[in-house]
Amino acid sequence: MPPRCAEKVSRNRAIIARHAVGESYKSIAVSLGISYGRVLELAARERDRIFKLMLDDAVTTEPKALMAEYSVSEEALSNIVAAELDKFRKRQHEDYLRELKCDKEENEYLVRQASDFYVDFVSGSSIDEMSEESGIAESDILSLVTTHLHVLIEKHGLA
Repeated sequence: MPPRCAEKVSRNRAIIARHAVGESYKSIAVSLGISYGRVLELAARERDRIFKLMLDDAVTTEPKALMAEYSVSEEALSNIVAAELDKFRKRQHEDYLRELKCDKEENEYLVRQASDFYVDFVSGSSIDEMSEESGIAESDILSLVTTHLHVLIEKHGLA
């Protein structure tokens, strides 16, 4: 590893080690002569690296090796991994909520579209005409109209 790279790696590990013993990121930034934002960015990158090593290589990564590499206690290492795990879970949950929202919007769109096709069908439009106008396959339109008809039957207790 080139000397400049080794210095940066050492600095990044020192940021984690110093913060693990209670030093604030602001005081670390001042002592290193770099911006507070940069210190936060470097620390986040290193915490993420630690988390990924512990998660991805759980079988081969020895916590003691990481503790020595970063000069942190077992408790500090556990705290880092726990905090990153919480962030990971929150991101997963946010992604899940976004997917649910997209699914809901898609379902609402399909319900409106099915209703529109049903109204057109009842008004005398043929499946073929609706397919040509909308660019949607006849089988899909027929499926939407049929589904909407079943929903109406259930809704009005005619089943």
